[in-house]
Amino acid sequence: MTHAYTVPGAGRSLYADFLEEAAEVLGGERTSDAASAFRRSGELWSRLAAIASGASDDLTRYAELADLRSV
Repeated sequence: MTHAYTVPGAGRSLYADFLEEAAEVLGGERTSDAASAFRRSGELWSRLAAIASGASDDLTRYAELADLRSV
């Protein structure tokens, strides 16, 4: 779930970084809130992906192979 050509957290941390920079320029509290929400969403996605990859032996083995292939 996290090896399909994406960064950890399905790229949500990148969106959060962008929104934090935008908040500095725009001075918007709502933009900062959105950045925090994206960062939290990425953390939760990573937790979900870890749980899903361990849900069965086949998925665990697939995740291990994906890790090996990405090196």
